[in-house]
Amino acid sequence: MKLKLALLFFLGLYGFSSNAQKQSINWMSIENALEASAKNPKKIIIDIYTDWCGWCKVMDRETFGNEDIIKYINENYYAVKLNAEKQTSFNYKGQVYNLEAVNGKTINSFVLAISNGSIGYPALAYLDEQQNLLTLLTGYQKKEQLLPILRFLHSDSFKSMTYEEFLKKESSTTTLQQ
Repeated sequence: MKLKLALLFFLGLYGFSSNAQKQSINWMSIENALEASAKNPKKIIIDIYTDWCGWCKVMDRETFGNEDIIKYINENYYAVKLNAEKQTSFNYKGQVYNLEAVNGKTINSFVLAISNGSIGYPALAYLDEQQNLLTLLTGYQKKEQLLPILRFLHSDSFKSMTYEEFLKKESSTTTLQQ
């Protein structure tokens, strides 16, 4: 009887601790995201980082660790983590992208191509449902900065208005709802 009670106690404790674990973004490899998007079209967000980038680590912890960001990305995007200096070769739109030596560092040629050879970290690349590059944004993004960008791109609002117009519209909608 005591053994059963102890077992139930530990199973309950295990269940509680696993439910208490924080949710995270469903990160995928670039290959898996491109494949998933081909089968079930959805926009792709690519977090381009390096191991030595301090702001990349802060963004991982504070921005990508935020529940609102996690939920929005998981529901609306395929999310990719791409280490610019370690990502081995992959095929994108019929071209193979490899690691290349540039100024004494290795960098994936995909990162060079989408940044026109000038990249800062962290960087976020956004691809549409046909896997075309929508935009590349560099620099640290707080949750308050990233969430409107995610909404703007996901909603295709960029096709009919500027980002500033979108922000005004979104803030007036938020004000009306309160």
